[in-house]
Amino acid sequence: MAGVTPEQLTAAGRDDAASVMLRQQGELSAGDEMLARIRAMDTDQARELLATIALQLGVNLPESDQDEGDRRYGT
Repeated sequence: MAGVTPEQLTAAGRDDAASVMLRQQGELSAGDEMLARIRAMDTDQARELLATIALQLGVNLPESDQDEGDRRYGT
């Protein structure tokens, strides 16, 4: 994409295209690509991912912390 930077693509909501461009330039590590994908998620998607990771790691919250409001996830 001539004349467009990965940062401009990200600002325009095209994280996917920015990732491809950075990968082609060799500047994006696997960790950076994963972080870019997480940043592109909406709040509910990110919360669901975090809850899934916590469950996989065996992280449990005390009962008193889980009763705050209408939380739908494991956080």
